[in-house]
Amino acid sequence: MVVVARFLALLEMFRDAVIAFEQISPLSELKVHWTAAPDESWSSAAISTDFDEQGAAPEEVEQTHE
Repeated sequence: MVVVARFLALLEMFRDAVIAFEQISPLSELKVHWTAAPDESWSSAAISTDFDEQGAAPEEVEQTHE
């Protein structure tokens, strides 16, 4: 589950244009580069609420554990 969460976080940061990916050939090492400007502060608060239940703020979403 942690791997999936990290992957989704990388996709969110890519969508926000704060990281870039580099991969020389298929199935080779994937490098992630920070591309945001030095004066641009980005935090986890910048992640959209696309996946929150009914648009609730992240702190309001009830956590479920399997």
